[in-house]
Amino acid sequence: MKANPLQEPRTALRFAVDFAQKDLGHLTPRQLRDLERLVQAFLNREKWVSEHVDGAFGPKQLEFLQERTLEILTNLVNASSVGKGRLAIAGDLRLSFYLSRDGDRVHIEVLGSPLHLLEYQLKEVLEAVGLGKLRVCPSTACGRLFLKVTKKEFCSARCQSRTYMQKRRAEERAEKERFIGKKTRTRRGQHHTAERRPLDGPNQSRTRA
Repeated sequence: MKANPLQEPRTALRFAVDFAQKDLGHLTPRQLRDLERLVQAFLNREKWVSEHVDGAFGPKQLEFLQERTLEILTNLVNASSVGKGRLAIAGDLRLSFYLSRDGDRVHIEVLGSPLHLLEYQLKEVLEAVGLGKLRVCPSTACGRLFLKVTKKEFCSARCQSRTYMQKRRAEERAEKERFIGKKTRTRRGQHHTAERRPLDGPNQSRTRA
């Protein structure tokens, strides 16, 4: 037995955000087993978990829990960005709570279906960490959810660099268009000035006569 690696709320929320967006179809069998262990640890954050938890979920159930996690987090982020939004978690959760004493400490064990445990643990970590750190990457080519832990505004350095280069190219195009437009207007002005220039010499005299 070893300590649950997802007991700390921020670590647990970071795992939930990553799990919600992970490409399950590209994981190897070993990676899927490792992910199952971590999901099991997330659902049972109050307990000590076994180092070997095999067959905790089937692929369909794991996919279902992933979709529900993404739905809840996305709804909450969208709701926080506009002030109000659709409820992310609504309805009754059927859970059983067991308390045991270990010296001066109290251990809590929460039992229930995987879905209800998932929703309960998401409620717990979001309440502890808050929604201010949960963001959507502003890169137009990304849009992933991420947990902001520093001053960074993007989910990765790659997205930040891509957005910076897009902005720089757009500014260069705009500057080039302004230069071409200014040059065109200057040429048109010179052409109109030449057309309006008064005639000189004998031809002008004959026209007046």
